[in-house]
Amino acid sequence: MADISVITNVDRNSPVRTYGIPMRDYTVDGAEHCGFIEAIAFGALRQSYAIEALSTAVSRVVKLRQKKASEIGDALATVSEAVTSMPMDDQDVDKESNIDVSKLKAANEIFKRYGIGEMELAKSGQVTYGTASYKQTDVQLALDRENNDLQQNMNSLQNLVTKRDNAFQVASKVVAKATATASDTIRAIGA
Repeated sequence: MADISVITNVDRNSPVRTYGIPMRDYTVDGAEHCGFIEAIAFGALRQSYAIEALSTAVSRVVKLRQKKASEIGDALATVSEAVTSMPMDDQDVDKESNIDVSKLKAANEIFKRYGIGEMELAKSGQVTYGTASYKQTDVQLALDRENNDLQQNMNSLQNLVTKRDNAFQVASKVVAKATATASDTIRAIGA
């Protein structure tokens, strides 16, 4: 938010005048001799720029969270594939999956990267049914948490965009109203 200070005494020599009448002098973010309209408009614009900077940062967080959720989702798909690779009638907890070992290693790297915990692999590089089933539930919970956090960040971003738009509209309306009032006054004086 802009720093707006009001100098309460009206300086008769102030360059801030409306139709020759000295006006109250405002200092906005160090810029002296602003009139009321300029002070409000400048303050609202400064606020909209500050909110824009914050929304850019939140937008980056949202993009990173989306990438994280996507990678966790891919790893979950690999674990689910390991679970379903075993025949339904032979789902012994010690039975090993029969999928591409490189997929399981890639899924484990994702788990390590995001602190979900590694999945224990057999010497063959495969995973047992019991381990895969447990890990599937664990990863699904982590993905649900990540999606909830992502949704909250997206809501925050939407709120910031709305606040920025409102601040910009305030500045625009104040300037438009001041211009219309000045035009009406000049018309009235000329009539």
